[in-house]
Amino acid sequence: MPDRTNTRPALSTALYTSPTSIDYATRTAKILARRMRQPVYVGCSIDTVAAGSTAEEEMEGLTKIVDEIMKKWDEKQRGEGVVNGV
Repeated sequence: MPDRTNTRPALSTALYTSPTSIDYATRTAKILARRMRQPVYVGCSIDTVAAGSTAEEEMEGLTKIVDEIMKKWDEKQRGEGVVNGV
C-alpha cells in the first residue's frame, strides 16, 4: 500500500524473523506506522502459506486486523482528548 503523498518511508523493524510471518508483520507494521504517525512494534505468528490462503484472503485478514487496531487506537486517542494524532 504505497503512500504517494508522503515520500518518507514508514519506520518499522522486524523483531522476530520467522520466514513465514515476517512479510505479514512488516506489512502490518508499515501500515500502522503510517496511520498512527509513530513507530510501532508488531509481532506475528500468522502462517498464511501453511493455511493455504489465497492472496485475497490474506489481504482481507490484514484489512480486518488493521481496521480493528485503528478502531481501538482512535477510541484511546479520543479518550485522551487527542485530535488526529496531535
